[in-house]
Amino acid sequence: EGGVTELPPADLPKVLNSPKLLIPPVPIMRLEESNWPLLSKEENPFAVMLKQQEAPGQMEIPAQPVEEEPSYMQEEDQQSSAVDDTDPWKIGDDVDPDLWGDDLGFDIPDMDAKVEGQDDVPEENFVRAPRPGTTTPQLWVVNSSLAADHVAAGQFESAMKLLNSQIGIVNFAPMKGHFMSLYSSSNVQHWGLPSLKPFTTYLQREFNASKRIAKPLIYSELQHQMGSLREGYLLTTQAKFQQACVVYQSILTKLPLLVVDSPDEVDQVKELISICREYTTGLVIELKRREVMSDRSKPQPVRAAELAALFTHCNLQPGHLMLCLRSAANICVKIKNFAFCNTAT
Repeated sequence: EGGVTELPPADLPKVLNSPKLLIPPVPIMRLEESNWPLLSKEENPFAVMLKQQEAPGQMEIPAQPVEEEPSYMQEEDQQSSAVDDTDPWKIGDDVDPDLWGDDLGFDIPDMDAKVEGQDDVPEENFVRAPRPGTTTPQLWVVNSSLAADHVAAGQFESAMKLLNSQIGIVNFAPMKGHFMSLYSSSNVQHWGLPSLKPFTTYLQREFNASKRIAKPLIYSELQHQMGSLREGYLLTTQAKFQQACVVYQSILTKLPLLVVDSPDEVDQVKELISICREYTTGLVIELKRREVMSDRSKPQPVRAAELAALFTHCNLQPGHLMLCLRSAANICVKIKNFAFCNTAT
């Protein structure tokens, strides 16, 4: 009735011939006593006295002899015992209870009232726990103004603000995958025992404990992006424009999260941005031209020729530019636009 259906016998998992109970592995080193560093704490003097009393060989204090009470005190005790003690708090009828007031006539201070300056006086033998130190991701954020370092530390909001103020990025949706990849690659988690949480080790490209300088290790390098550019060139030569466009766009989204160390690498990054921009623009135009040509119900040969001519204005590699010019010339010949064809070639 609850929607649970029985599986056929063929779909049921097979039971092992000799099943065993899964038990966590036994620790290699068993610590009988805790060896973790503890805070030094002064002992209470009363606790010291108790320990001294419990220590063996301590001299016992002889009991003092009990003196007998005088006779006149024994007579007073006999008289007090004769009084009716059924109600020890009973008062006379001639006493008005309201005259006593809330505090029964005694000037009793409020025990809950806060004494002035009480918080300023330190208590004896008070031990204050140490404050937690600065974590490694916090040091990454403090020591760097690069968006990649903020992303590695998990501070996505501050990284977006930096990218917006530095290069004017407003749409971060295409960069979400790179943000997550960069953040997950900045640390390594390894397990100790099954019952414990994993230990986190942060990967760093620069660390100085004395100066409190730490910067994360960025997995993406300039050489990786150059390899992706060569892959885009190959796809463009093979006329796989859709796949090549994805490669160029991926490079453009990864370059803002790149960390370089020299002015020469900065110039290479700028050149790479220019190349990817030109190829992305040209391939988008070419894909649009193919879409126009494939529409048989509403042919637009003039529009296709215009798009082919626009493709030739992109700053491409010489080999790709020759293929682009040849394609534009053939399209102009088909629509008998020989003047424009002569200009294009």
